[in-house]
Amino acid sequence: MFLSEIGDWFRKIFESIGSFFTHNEEGQLSNLEKILFSIVLIVVAWVVIKLIVLFLRRAMGLKKTNNIDRSAKSFIVSVIKALLWVFVAFLVISILGIDMTSFAGVLSAITVALGLALQDVIGSFAAGLIILNQKNFKTDDYIQISNSFGQVEGTVVNVALMYTSLRTVNGQVIFVPNSNVVKSNLTNYTKESQRRITYTVNVAYDSDVELVKNVLLNLLNSDERISQDKMPQVHVNELGDFSVSFVIKCWTDNDKYWDVYNGLHERILLAFRENNINIPSSKEIKVIQ
Repeated sequence: MFLSEIGDWFRKIFESIGSFFTHNEEGQLSNLEKILFSIVLIVVAWVVIKLIVLFLRRAMGLKKTNNIDRSAKSFIVSVIKALLWVFVAFLVISILGIDMTSFAGVLSAITVALGLALQDVIGSFAAGLIILNQKNFKTDDYIQISNSFGQVEGTVVNVALMYTSLRTVNGQVIFVPNSNVVKSNLTNYTKESQRRITYTVNVAYDSDVELVKNVLLNLLNSDERISQDKMPQVHVNELGDFSVSFVIKCWTDNDKYWDVYNGLHERILLAFRENNINIPSSKEIKVIQ
């Protein structure tokens, strides 16, 4: 009796499985045919998506003159690939005739929970899309990011899915969340071919104003790296308690900026010594970037 009941139970299970694969209403595919068709569809989709991704990578690689960052290209391809697979998944579900109504509540709860847990991640992801769309900077650009927490600047190394990485002049690599980049004030020094250098240097009150201006202008005009199309300027900027402040403004190419910037310290000091121009001992040269 007991063995007979077990036999009947297994028989019903096998009959249910067989019915699932062979049941076919008029004008419809059987479940087995649906599964086989879905498998074929997934294989074909895998091949097609591979070809699309390969085409996109090669097409983007051929456009050497575009402004899209290398990491941005990879980012775009990854997003397109993910969207294609999502489309294939919904297509397979539709073919199999799976009713998603019963899972709607569970999926909604999971979506809300993931949204709350990953809101910063989602924010950075969305910010990455905004960065790619606006194209305010790309790899190898020198930028400055400023917000209420301070500022950071350096050469753009990579624009990834979640972070933008910068290499500072000290050789440090800093990872800034894309959400912070979008919400901050952004200065791109590489956007234009030239960058302005601005110094403020203090001299004693008994110094000859015209002599100071001539010495500084001669120093700027004698440097071939400093643009003469945008004439260098020197003028009195401020009358301080213990010194007269002169401001120096000149332009140079972006790739020469730091060489000129760092070299002016020594050249100004030597020029002042040669012409007996005194710098108050209580004050140091003040630099404005």
